[in-house]
Amino acid sequence: MEAAFSRRLDRISRQFDKLDYHVEVGNEAIALFVRFWLGMTPSMPDEATAAAKAAGEQRFEHFVAALARRVENGQRLSNFVDEKVRQAP
Repeated sequence: MEAAFSRRLDRISRQFDKLDYHVEVGNEAIALFVRFWLGMTPSMPDEATAAAKAAGEQRFEHFVAALARRVENGQRLSNFVDEKVRQAP
């Protein structure tokens, strides 16, 4: 019984390590995107704000739909990152 309990705790520990890695990759991806976006996006005049918000809402809807398709198809950023890490010298 103790050996089974120990194996289960080890498995849970590995799962937490994997989860931690995936959260870290996601956080870094978001940070990289935000830094790039903030550096490349110019300020806009007040009269263009309403149109920009409307376009932003539409783009966000497209983003969510694309994200849902990727998740449904099993395409994960972590899979791509894992592959690149394995290929690194």
